[in-house]
Amino acid sequence: MTTYEIFSGVMLAFNDFHMERYECDFVADRRMLAIDHYREGRMDYAASDNLVAYTAAGDMKLDLREQHTGTFHFPSCHSHGLTVAFDRNIVKESLPCEVRDFPATPEKIVERWQLGSTPRVVRGAERMEHIFGEMYRVPEKIRIPYFKVKILELLLYLDAMTIPQVESERPYFYKTQVEKVEAIKRFLTEHVAENFTQEELLLHRVRHERKGRVRLRDRNALRQRKGDGS
Repeated sequence: MTTYEIFSGVMLAFNDFHMERYECDFVADRRMLAIDHYREGRMDYAASDNLVAYTAAGDMKLDLREQHTGTFHFPSCHSHGLTVAFDRNIVKESLPCEVRDFPATPEKIVERWQLGSTPRVVRGAERMEHIFGEMYRVPEKIRIPYFKVKILELLLYLDAMTIPQVESERPYFYKTQVEKVEAIKRFLTEHVAENFTQEELLLHRVRHERKGRVRLRDRNALRQRKGDGS
């Protein structure tokens, strides 16, 4: 990860992950707005206790970073993109010093997009490629002033663009569904030299579900014993 301070309260980070998963313990201690762009790869993350969401190449995510802890999975073992992060309290004071009477503030973006604890994702944000795409290929000597221009352009665009009525063509997945797919993936990886029919894979999935039910039953029983004080 390579980070730049663009001006007071505004950070730009280029994210390059070459791993299967990343354990994140980040807890925001300030009022934030983060705008993530995904250039390559895919990332799965917990959207709630029971739902898993994912972002793919070309997606843009707007996030207050109120819930950013847990495990982030990279199915292709790599992910590349960037994050523009605003400290909303600081930017409220610093932005007018950078550009007088600038109309598109992070606070206005948060209100207009009705951001809350759950991130909002714009799928396949090709219309914004002219903003994000150019940020990946800037000569070193002009990076900071160029990044500043592009980030201001990004705020203007988010303030003016039509907000998608249907936020996602790809639904969230239930955590149990993802766990089944991951179990089959691990099974195939461990037996890469063997061939399996769909019936055999189905049998493996059923066994995995039974083990999951047993673990859930044991966990509930343990909680019950603790609740009874036994």
